[in-house]
Amino acid sequence: MSENTLVTSALADVFSRLGKDSVQQLTKDWNFQSLRRFEINPALLRQIRQLHSDSLPKVTIITSDNREEIAKESVAFRKKVRGEALARLG
Repeated sequence: MSENTLVTSALADVFSRLGKDSVQQLTKDWNFQSLRRFEINPALLRQIRQLHSDSLPKVTIITSDNREEIAKESVAFRKKVRGEALARLG
């Protein structure tokens, strides 16, 4: 969950160059070292480092086991980012 599209852009970058399996590997080992190892676009990596210098946003593969928990976290995150009224819209 993130307030911008940088995470999605990084995952799309890996997918377009290396495919689905690499995206799954990256999400399982989501950290700055892995972003470098998967050779994320340097300009994109710089932006990610600038905005998330302390820690990266959470990235998780959604499964049947964690779906409800992720949905609850997502609702809470949207309320924080958008505000209560807009978050109810979805």
